[in-house]
Amino acid sequence: MNRGKAESSRHQAWLLPVFAFSLALLAPGLFGAPLQCGVDSYANYEAQGQCMLGDFILTNFTFVSSSTGEANLVTASQIIVDPTGSTPTNLSLQFSTPGGFRVNQGQTAEYIFRYLLDPILPMIGGPVMDLGPNDPVTLTGEFCGDGTLSSAPKAQPVVCTGSATTGIFPARLQIVGAGTPASQSFQFPSLVTTMDNRLILDLVGPATLDNFGWGATVNGSGPSPSPAPEPSTLLLLTPALLALTWVRRRRNR
Repeated sequence: MNRGKAESSRHQAWLLPVFAFSLALLAPGLFGAPLQCGVDSYANYEAQGQCMLGDFILTNFTFVSSSTGEANLVTASQIIVDPTGSTPTNLSLQFSTPGGFRVNQGQTAEYIFRYLLDPILPMIGGPVMDLGPNDPVTLTGEFCGDGTLSSAPKAQPVVCTGSATTGIFPARLQIVGAGTPASQSFQFPSLVTTMDNRLILDLVGPATLDNFGWGATVNGSGPSPSPAPEPSTLLLLTPALLALTWVRRRRNR
């Protein structure tokens, strides 16, 4: 009897590292996936680092602002990001703030937003941006497919760098708004894998802006509740399943 208990104890002791190893391997696959992008402040987007917009990853969020004439700048925590306008073929983020972006006579304000769209496969067709109702403001979008933006803000032309000599497609869009909503879009010559985005909002007083938006045309499956498990994740399940099967058989005996 004691011998059987000793053998059982040895088997159980052997199982502990198996379970620990399995959980260590499975944790990134099961719990490491980014959360879905939701209606939240830009500051929280920065803090979170990345999120899923449908099946697509948004990451590397940064924010810079500056002003003259003692203009009251809106902070990143006051800027609301709304991704709910996304469709299966057009990802969308709308930026707004309570009371709107505004400056008075003799004041200026500039806001620079930057982030990366990074799907698994080449699915990005091109960028889209829009302005809501406003007094005269300027929204500049600098976009680079399969490369990295390296120019200073508002420099022309946009310079993209990368290891390849092809497949790098810089684009620069600009809307000077005056009252009515406006939008612009650009189509890359071919689908790209990543798109570096920089949105530059300039206000010269007196000026106000209710909202502005960013979008990307994509060839993908569109928003879904969760991405399908990768083959590597399924393979990592094997040690845990074997251990659980062994335990069940021991108990049945």
